Amino acid sequence: MDHLISFFSEIMIFNLESIAVLFSILYVILVARENIWCWAAAIISVSLYIFICYEAKLYAETGLQFFYLIMAVIGFLFWKVSADKKQLNIKELKKQTFYKWLKSHDKLSGQSKIPRINNNLNDVDEILQINNT
Repeated sequence: MDHLISFFSEIMIFNLESIAVLFSILYVILVARENIWCWAAAIISVSLYIFICYEAKLYAETGLQFFYLIMAVIGFLFWKVSADKKQLNIKELKKQTFYKWLKSHDKLSGQSKIPRINNNLNDVDEILQINNT
């Protein structure tokens, strides 16, 4: 009888793990599509992994899964708050724009080292101005 119970508990854990993997895959797909429901999939997946790892006596892994659960909740909250904010304006640079900017500042050396761009965005404005010409 104990063997039968052990057999069915292993099947149950295997099925839970399969479901957790499916929710993990769903999470990745939803993140790629920038869908807020990705966090629900992550929370379900991680919750299943918490149970699976605890039952397998993998306590360190269980603790790690709790961390992931907390991060999933925080991710959802941040995503929800940032959804109301303005989207970033992304511009594609024409070919050779960055090269022209480096050349205009005499920053091309034999090794073509790229300088640091400072945080005051003056360099970015100059690069965009070169891109528009």
